[in-house]
Amino acid sequence: MALYGNTTITGDVETEYDKAWAEDLYNSYWDDLQPIKLVAQKRVRNDLFTWRRGSAQMVLKVNPALNNLSIYSVLATGVHPSTDLYRHLLHYNILQRRESLGLFEKGGKLYIVLKYTMELELVTNEVLQRHILAMQEIADQLDTELVNQFGGALHFNDWDRLDQSGVDDLLEIVSLVAEVEELSANPNAPAIGTVIEAQLEVGRGPVATVIVQRGTLEKGAAVASGTVAGRVRAMYDENGEQLTSAGPSTPVLVTGWDDVPQAGDMFQVVNNERTARKLATAGVARKRAAELLV
Repeated sequence: MALYGNTTITGDVETEYDKAWAEDLYNSYWDDLQPIKLVAQKRVRNDLFTWRRGSAQMVLKVNPALNNLSIYSVLATGVHPSTDLYRHLLHYNILQRRESLGLFEKGGKLYIVLKYTMELELVTNEVLQRHILAMQEIADQLDTELVNQFGGALHFNDWDRLDQSGVDDLLEIVSLVAEVEELSANPNAPAIGTVIEAQLEVGRGPVATVIVQRGTLEKGAAVASGTVAGRVRAMYDENGEQLTSAGPSTPVLVTGWDDVPQAGDMFQVVNNERTARKLATAGVARKRAAELLV
């Protein structure tokens, strides 16, 4: 691991302190995090809390032995290391007055670690929430800078699934990245995709709305999805018009399933119905094994 700056994350420091007081301290800070409605919030252990923010993993570490707490933002950058990047981070560190900023590589990916530490006697509920939100904003800002200046592959866009605010901006970014990167699916490969929704209809039997992600789905093709097999009897577009084929990014209503597939499952085209049923049988076996472990 290569480190840049002065960020280090060390193990616990064994120091004498009141264990009961420390436990109350951990619980109080965990309670203080609840009103912020953090994404994928998790209490890894008594003194360590994590959540997600865009492409960053946020961490709150309470250190009663050191009489402080630290807020970390571990940002997966999608940027290749370079001298210009190191200079930018050094300049960024000075301008932003962060306590420390680190850089390391793992699994072929580059990560940036931002760290802010406060003395426990200075931390109130309001102060804690303010610093957490500030660290999240800094991670977002740095992520945007890296994408714009160093060609990073990871983009962050804030949106709300409840009121749908920010969705248009997110779709615009996805469209722009696809255009700039010339991203496209292979229409000649065996079709795969995702089941969006499925149901049992009178007169049609099991039907599923799917979106093709790669390849071209043809009428008459043998398909398998999770625990269900079938052969495409008919396909319909969003206007109810019948289709004979559907290429990448095309949503279609498919009939001809043996049973109702599960929404969210992947589907794939296979050589014949025999192979499709083998895959479905294997899916049933996996499902039963998983249920036995619960």
